[in-house]
Amino acid sequence: MPANSETPSEVQRLRRGINDLVAVLAVPFMWSGGGASLIAATLLDVLVRLLRLDFAYVRVSDSTEGSPHEWARFSDGMDQSIPAHEVGEALRPFLADKAKTVGLRVATPLAEGTVSIGVFPLGLSEGLGQCVVCSVRTDFPTDIEALVLQVATNQAAMALQEVGNIGRQRRSAEEPERRVVERTQELTAANEALQREAMERARSEEALAETEDRLRRMADCIPEVIWINPHNS
Repeated sequence: MPANSETPSEVQRLRRGINDLVAVLAVPFMWSGGGASLIAATLLDVLVRLLRLDFAYVRVSDSTEGSPHEWARFSDGMDQSIPAHEVGEALRPFLADKAKTVGLRVATPLAEGTVSIGVFPLGLSEGLGQCVVCSVRTDFPTDIEALVLQVATNQAAMALQEVGNIGRQRRSAEEPERRVVERTQELTAANEALQREAMERARSEEALAETEDRLRRMADCIPEVIWINPHNS
């Protein structure tokens, strides 16, 4: 057999890998215009289906909130009711290292036996989060599957970064409007307080004027009372 020949199984594997790569390249159209939740859910659904994963997990950090967001997807043969945060807790030892980890064989965190695990950071430097993929296959991931995973997570990272930038721009644009609204509310409250104070003062002055007028009339009547009722010795 010539040195450059390939077996039918190898050709099929490469063809499947190319098809998976093409499918992954089209994924951004599926989450276009969506937020982090749609991006993460789409990424997980596609990876679990294309690569026949047992389960996959995504954790996305959010600088505006205290806790990260988590999502998980499972194959049909696994318990679908496991909450994402429990998956994240089980994967905590593998999430501590922000570096990429591919093909590590570990005890499965959600069932018996072992799995091949891959941890892919979302983004560079500090990162936006992490994507974890797991399969019972001992040969997971193959070279082309690792390429598919890298392309998919890179696309997700870019989409998440764009969502974050849009959110920051929106908050920056809304900040002056928020300050104007707050200042308007403060001025309105101060104006209403001044109006109430002016009304109270007007009522007080009116009451005082009525009292002075009543006392003046009483004083004017005193000589007449004395004349009508003179003291007789």
